[in-house]
Amino acid sequence: MLDALVYSLAVAGLLTLIASALSVGFGGGLVGAKYLLFFVGFALFAVGAIGMRPTPAWKDGDSAGIVGLGEETRFQGTLHRLPPLRRYDLAPAERLSAGAKLFITSLLVLGTSLVLETVFGVVA
Repeated sequence: MLDALVYSLAVAGLLTLIASALSVGFGGGLVGAKYLLFFVGFALFAVGAIGMRPTPAWKDGDSAGIVGLGEETRFQGTLHRLPPLRRYDLAPAERLSAGAKLFITSLLVLGTSLVLETVFGVVA
């Protein structure tokens, strides 16, 4: 679970920085960043929900998902070499799936968009 939390916080933070830079660069300010985070959050929500579906019985173990169950991306490998996760030696097959991580990330990205609107008063 710590693996998924660190992954989700890292991706949500990167997406927030990228959305803010793009929005400010194109003159949209934080309002544009809020909308961009909202739409990206819902896209991640859909991809994560689809990625968490169980494998149909007729597929017989074919992994056509985002990342296979026993695999990890370079980004995930980099995160596992950083301090919080370095102490825990979990094999990729023992971690949450990529779909579950993206689903948690989508909730954080949507939460960031909500906080921009409700707490910081970023409205159009």
